[in-house]
Amino acid sequence: KVQNQALRVITGGMKSTPILEMEKAGKTQALRGRRDTKLQIKAEKFLSMPDHPMENRFKNLALGRLKRSSFIHQAKRICRRILPTFQKLAAHLKVFRNKPHGEKKFKLTVQIQTNVKGIFDK
Repeated sequence: KVQNQALRVITGGMKSTPILEMEKAGKTQALRGRRDTKLQIKAEKFLSMPDHPMENRFKNLALGRLKRSSFIHQAKRICRRILPTFQKLAAHLKVFRNKPHGEKKFKLTVQIQTNVKGIFDK
């Protein structure tokens, strides 16, 4: 509701103006698309951390709810929708090695400069 009111202020739309048309006129991302994007990022974060408690919940079956869907349900819905696309893309990818087998490792040296010339000089 707050987002719709903000769209009306941005676009100058009336209460009867459809939300999708206001999003197009205001060139804003749809709220559902933004939520799905954030949900995918969070789900990938949980799956990439093996010690995270949510990682086990993703791998097991989600508990059913009658009225509302949970974070797990939404994430699995998006993964089911997007997974075939990623599988098609992954089939065409080639693996490249960063360095040849015989190349030696190099040592990286990091220096942190704590003072900047000219800031305290008059």
